[in-house]
Amino acid sequence: MKALKLSILFALLLGFTDIFAQEQKIAYVDIDQVLQAMPDLEAQKARLETFSKQYESILKEKEQELEVMVQEFEQNAENWTSAQIDKKRQEIIDYGTLLQEYEQKAKMDLIVKLEELEQAYLIKIQQAVNEISIAEGYSMVIPKGAVLYSNGENDITPMVIGRIQQQNGLSMQ
Repeated sequence: MKALKLSILFALLLGFTDIFAQEQKIAYVDIDQVLQAMPDLEAQKARLETFSKQYESILKEKEQELEVMVQEFEQNAENWTSAQIDKKRQEIIDYGTLLQEYEQKAKMDLIVKLEELEQAYLIKIQQAVNEISIAEGYSMVIPKGAVLYSNGENDITPMVIGRIQQQNGLSMQ
């Protein structure tokens, strides 16, 4: 009985060893390099820059308006009643608060636009990696940053760039 158990255990171990001994095909991809090669990256960067400059311009206008309000307050406060002073002071505080809220909203809008762009690019990269992995029989593809050593043979970055180029019908750098 004990011999039967040992032979079953031995057979199971041999089976598992055989499964694990099979060579796994693993590749890596340099996501930064693929992102830099995206055909519309420069146009998207320009759009984000324009978007950012629009917010900066509006913010500067609002800051100048606040400065005018403060200067007017400082120049005329001695001629105003305490009720007028309190009212103007509160207007300045309220405007400053609105200015801070606007600045925070602008930053958040920019972050959201950047994240949307990154997400769209990562989806394209993921689709290309999936297609290549299936076609080439890779069981795993990892980002280049996670690779401690490689002889370069398993770098599918050029293939990913080529696949995205093919999907877009554009030439990528």
